[in-house]
Amino acid sequence: TFSGIDIVDADCVPGPVDLEVVVDLNTLPAGLDNESPWQQGGDDRFDSDCEAGVIACAAYDASTERLDCGFFQIAEEFCRTPGYWGTHPGVIDANGLLPFDICGGAITVDTTSALLPGSTSEAICTTGGTVNHLGRNLVSTALNCIVTNGATDCSGVSIAGSFADCNAACAVINDPNSTDEDVALALIAADICSAELDCWNNGGQTMSGMCVTGTCSQDGAYCASSGDCVDIDNPDATCDNFANSCHDREFPDDFITMSADPTECKAAKRSRNCSIYTCP
Repeated sequence: TFSGIDIVDADCVPGPVDLEVVVDLNTLPAGLDNESPWQQGGDDRFDSDCEAGVIACAAYDASTERLDCGFFQIAEEFCRTPGYWGTHPGVIDANGLLPFDICGGAITVDTTSALLPGSTSEAICTTGGTVNHLGRNLVSTALNCIVTNGATDCSGVSIAGSFADCNAACAVINDPNSTDEDVALALIAADICSAELDCWNNGGQTMSGMCVTGTCSQDGAYCASSGDCVDIDNPDATCDNFANSCHDREFPDDFITMSADPTECKAAKRSRNCSIYTCP
């Protein structure tokens, strides 16, 4: 029990409160145990962190080491892959998910139509290279965060830290005043955080630099595919997706869905000179 501690988060009412965290050891998700270390399982959706006597009501960056103060469930997260968003522009439009900014506000994403800068189709369907990969994952992650809680900057979502890192890197890369050294460092940072975004967009979690999507059926070890689990003694072992995977979670009841339409994505793939950043 923590008495008189200030709750600090946009989703919580500020002020001194009495907070008691109760952990039911019989209902912990797969991969969690009763020792409750910081960032248990690398999944902030199932723990609350404390630092300098402050309890957080929203997720922290999963790469940041903080003391753990128990388990705390935040809002359910929803995510779909870049491939989904690239072939469902109608879903983006019907649900009013645009506009939003990326790259530190340098780019406004405001259309699903191909052959235009600021297009989700150009961002997601134009592939190849670190910069295009970065735009693809930033746009897909932003869409997923908006569906989750409406936050265009992913605040309050477990991927917020990586999203901020990628936005910062993107801003440097696209700033004509950036030095060659600054751009080189930003490209390195972009490779790391973009992979983390891609992992989350696919329902996974980044642990020790590796993307894992579930646990092995025979021993609960983390895995990315069934190939990580199969061995001589367990030839039929499978990698079972995390029970709390944002990718497997159904969209909210009021969310408008429709069939895939790859038309804009195909047009973006054919437009060799266009991207999220520029389109002559």
